[in-house]
Amino acid sequence: MGSPVDAHRHLDGTRFCLVYMEVMDAARSQKLKLTPVHGVARALADRLVVEEPSGACSAVPDSALPSILPSDGNALLADAEHYVIVKMAAS
Repeated sequence: MGSPVDAHRHLDGTRFCLVYMEVMDAARSQKLKLTPVHGVARALADRLVVEEPSGACSAVPDSALPSILPSDGNALLADAEHYVIVKMAAS
């Protein structure tokens, strides 16, 4: 059986946006903080990463792989071809 990344090998080399979503004070305001990470998708043997122009890499969690979508071209996603939103625990 292959890794969870196998179904997403076609994304390798495409422009990608990993969006971290943090719910700020969920009990009172339901405000969201969205932090985009723009770069190029790299399908490694065991994970999908986003390689930023600086060379830094951010891993896409396996749990988020089924939620990868084509970009709709909005300003947050910039020139990304695909994106995924990852919910982060509030700090």
